[in-house]
Amino acid sequence: MDVYDVVFVGYPIWWYTLPMPIYTFFDKYDFDNKIIVPFNTHEGSGDGGTYSTIRILHIC
Repeated sequence: MDVYDVVFVGYPIWWYTLPMPIYTFFDKYDFDNKIIVPFNTHEGSGDGGTYSTIRILHIC
């Protein structure tokens, strides 16, 4: 992950939230000084607040 400045993170919306593997992904890698570009798929539920959740995970 060290060689990347920009990281695209794609995921499905599961019951209006991030899938648990995405939480694990954020726990495993250091995203300091990285640009994270999230994108998702959903069936009409919108982002489910997941962009805000990713922002919080990235800051903490």
